[in-house]
Amino acid sequence: MPATLGELPPRGSRSHEIKWDGMRIILAISDATQMRATSHLADVSRSFPELLAAPAQFGGRRLLLDGELVALDEHGMPSLARLQRRMLLCTLLTWWPSCSCRGACA
Repeated sequence: MPATLGELPPRGSRSHEIKWDGMRIILAISDATQMRATSHLADVSRSFPELLAAPAQFGGRRLLLDGELVALDEHGMPSLARLQRRMLLCTLLTWWPSCSCRGACA
């Protein structure tokens, strides 16, 4: 989320925001139709096919989800590198169909 101006916390208190190292995703669902996009409206369904199951998981309700997609490492910590590798791999498969790593993104 972009930084915005706001009031400072009261003197003596503290405030923080967790840095998830993820990617903003907007998921719009209407009946069985959905849009999966980044904040720049790029479709990410090829990189994250798990999102295709979303309509069934919400019982056909119309909704808009706006959140951060995070890839976790083997210790359960956010890993921007893992997220970027998955996005890059699927982008390469789009341009280089004979890539030997095809099974990782379908």
